[in-house]
Amino acid sequence: MKKGFLAVSLSLFLAIALIVFPFSGTNVDAKGVSGSITINKETYKYIEESFGKNRGITFNPGQHTYKITPNPHDNPKYNKKQEQFYEEIAKGVKTLVEKSGWKDTLSNITALGETYTLAPR
Repeated sequence: MKKGFLAVSLSLFLAIALIVFPFSGTNVDAKGVSGSITINKETYKYIEESFGKNRGITFNPGQHTYKITPNPHDNPKYNKKQEQFYEEIAKGVKTLVEKSGWKDTLSNITALGETYTLAPR
């Protein structure tokens, strides 16, 4: 009887755990999407950064690291189009930097139909 009770209890516990803590893309670490872009005749490599639940981007050379707001995970297109998202962010950065140079905050960058701000982490 004790073995049966233990087996049922364990099964019930696991079922409840899966309901309360479902597996989803938001619980998975960043994939580290990366690419390169030429800005002012210099080639920069960019890479996705993970800051807890939020995301950011770093451009090298120069260690230009930014936190992206609002959180990209709030955009329903983000999880399936991460490479496109970071490519569009990089192109927005290129446009702003070629006009005004590297700034601490870069605003009004559009990616996957949403507008983002890049600010110091």
